[in-house]
Amino acid sequence: MADDVPTLDRLFAPGASTLRGDAQGLLVGHDAISRFRGGRGGAPQRRIVQTHVQVTDPDHALV
Repeated sequence: MADDVPTLDRLFAPGASTLRGDAQGLLVGHDAISRFRGGRGGAPQRRIVQTHVQVTDPDHALV
C-alpha cells in the first residue's frame, strides 16, 4: 500500500479514543494519527511475520 493518507484516514476509526501504537510510542486520537501520517513522508517496507487474533465477542475481534 502506498502512503495514501486519505485512504489510511478512512481505515482508522474517527474520534478521540482511536489508538495507534508501534515500537516508537502511542498516538491517541484520529487527528493525531492523521497528522503523524501526513508528516512522516511514507513508511518503511514491512513484512508480516505473525498474526494474532483475539475474539472478543461473536461480532468483534482484535487483530
